[in-house]
Amino acid sequence: MAASLVEQPISTYRIYFDTNLLQYASYMLEDEAFNDILASDPTKSFLKMATELGERWANDVKALRFILDIDDQLPFIFVTSKLTLTEITKAPPEKRARMLDLYESLRNYGNRLGWPRPSKLPPRPAKGTLNSLRQILPHDNDARHVYYSLVKRCNIFLTSDWRTILRQRKKLATFGVNAKSPYELVADIYGKDLWKRGAGLALQ
Repeated sequence: MAASLVEQPISTYRIYFDTNLLQYASYMLEDEAFNDILASDPTKSFLKMATELGERWANDVKALRFILDIDDQLPFIFVTSKLTLTEITKAPPEKRARMLDLYESLRNYGNRLGWPRPSKLPPRPAKGTLNSLRQILPHDNDARHVYYSLVKRCNIFLTSDWRTILRQRKKLATFGVNAKSPYELVADIYGKDLWKRGAGLALQ
């Protein structure tokens, strides 16, 4: 149903997913019958995250769930780095398991060989780019993730980090980084109105 909402063909996106995305969005995997965030009976952990980050994060989780629910229907190629796995291994056991589940879902998303080569890829990072990114982002791992996304020639850096990375997106854009949240990515493709009327309801 959702794929029919796209009226124009879209380019292939090579998307780097941030560990932050796994950390917060993994809560959606706690309830297999989880359909609509606002109408469900969320866990205490889910409520805590939703309270701290507000509606923007709730929209991000819903959009990510939508992407995974229509597997193979959007030309997305998800990639990440070894740094993500290193950060996952440091999480508490229960949370680590959820994060790994989501990690595998994203890594296995779609048919990677079926999509054309992504267009409008950023240039490879110049010497000194990582140090420049460290001047913009307060956490070293954030800078390294963004740097690795450039090394891997990703045209989208996907994150729910509204506190740092998404706040600095204009500065990051000067390096060729296109930082978006999951909701922004989906809304860009379907349009906010179509998302509200149709695509966003596909979860129910």
